[in-house]
Amino acid sequence: MPVYPQGSLNTAALGSDDIYVVIVPPQNLVIQGIATNVGGIVGTGAWGPVDTPVVLGTPADVKGWFGPIALTPHDLVTDAILAMRQGANNLRAVRVTDGTDTAASANLADTGSGVFAHVTARYTGAVGNAITFKIDPGSNSTPTKPTWKATINRPGYASEVFDRIPGGASFGPYLVSAINNGQSGLRGPSELVRLALTAEASHEAPSQNLVTLVGGSNGDGAVTSAIQLGADGFVRTGMYALRGTGVQHFILAGNTDTATWSSMIAFAVSEGCHAIGAFPTATSSQEAVATKTSLGIDDWHFTPVKDFVSFFDSENNLVRSVTPLGTVLGILCNQSPEQSPGNKPLQGLLGTERTIAGVPYSKAESDLLTNAGINYVTNPIPRGAFFGMRHGLNSSTDPAVNGINYTRMTNFLAYSLASRLGAFVEELQSTHPDDPTRRKAENAITNFLEKLRTPASPDGIGMIDSYDVRMDLSNNSPQSIGQGYLIGYGKVAYLSIVRWFLFYLEGGQTVVVPSASQP
Repeated sequence: MPVYPQGSLNTAALGSDDIYVVIVPPQNLVIQGIATNVGGIVGTGAWGPVDTPVVLGTPADVKGWFGPIALTPHDLVTDAILAMRQGANNLRAVRVTDGTDTAASANLADTGSGVFAHVTARYTGAVGNAITFKIDPGSNSTPTKPTWKATINRPGYASEVFDRIPGGASFGPYLVSAINNGQSGLRGPSELVRLALTAEASHEAPSQNLVTLVGGSNGDGAVTSAIQLGADGFVRTGMYALRGTGVQHFILAGNTDTATWSSMIAFAVSEGCHAIGAFPTATSSQEAVATKTSLGIDDWHFTPVKDFVSFFDSENNLVRSVTPLGTVLGILCNQSPEQSPGNKPLQGLLGTERTIAGVPYSKAESDLLTNAGINYVTNPIPRGAFFGMRHGLNSSTDPAVNGINYTRMTNFLAYSLASRLGAFVEELQSTHPDDPTRRKAENAITNFLEKLRTPASPDGIGMIDSYDVRMDLSNNSPQSIGQGYLIGYGKVAYLSIVRWFLFYLEGGQTVVVPSASQP
């Protein structure tokens, strides 16, 4: 009674008389939309891996991985915290340095006059300067059978404890193995330090039982745009370290160098995501338009934003003025892709460089920026006396694609479909009108789009307006089928974003109101 997976049994050559069971997998392919709340940040920090994307979900994650908020131009912690104030909870952060970063370290003295071991912080940065390494008798130590306990502490976090390390002549190797590799069945390796024994000293036990690491530096004093952009080589650095992480929006923390924009756009196009750039502080509206025009920036993958924003930095106890990048990234990550970020309240802001200076935007100035595809943060917005993005447009001047909702929905649909439709590659296709492969592919796409069209609640309107999918013999000829092509065509109408609300009011004491209009 042989059992086969579907496609493994040649039913035209069964041979022996028997029952043959074929396991048929579910025939309806389900397309699940990709995550659209993933944001990317490239900047500096006082701790953490370099040129390596790290997943961050909470402010505690941010500070645990990269240290406290720093008063430096490209501090990724600042922008990550501002993004999370808008509701972002799924970030990918890449730390960069100028190459001068160093790891904090300390020496453990042996029972003689030498150095027992070198303790080095796992990551470079000033956070390592507060780490302590302490060795005490183990919890099960006895005079005849001594054991030791190593305690590694980073202020504000739970201590790492490596207990019951055997003493004697092999104590040193046991200690190194415990710290660097973990203790089997008890705990993993240290997340804070690495340990290396010296070559000649006694390794039975150190005479110094507490050391504080010193010498760690951030390497954030001379970070350039080139460093933040990075290299797209065998080892990816900077922005390119975000490749393949699924980010839907990304920023270069604190960066106001408009010369980076073309590289950011190229990366966004290749990854199917959305890049956000900022103008330098005190950039006038006319200067912003002139800069965008001279650079030739006109692409729906990119949104330029102007006007620095102010917020209260409770860690450093001062009001700071920073780029709007983190704040804008946050609201984009906290919205469904069909939504516009324009005219939505932004949280945690005290002002912008324009509102603090008491220089409101005139309608002419607002029209200039809007028509040029330049966004800006201001107060008030049409919704009311809130801080928010004045509109929801990207840098494109093509009205068919210049909505940020177009950027987000197009990437969402394209990459959601691409993530699952590969299941039909190398499958069989016939010229029959009811070919099962075409039918399954069309059904998979139709079911996905129907789910998007269907409101999530009785008073909702779904994520798209309407759609049409065609995958039959009208666009799959016998010739194209014979050449190995499966061709489908789909149209999806996005929901419209209200940009201009016109209400015609006729009022006066001579106005006659039809009785049917009365409540």
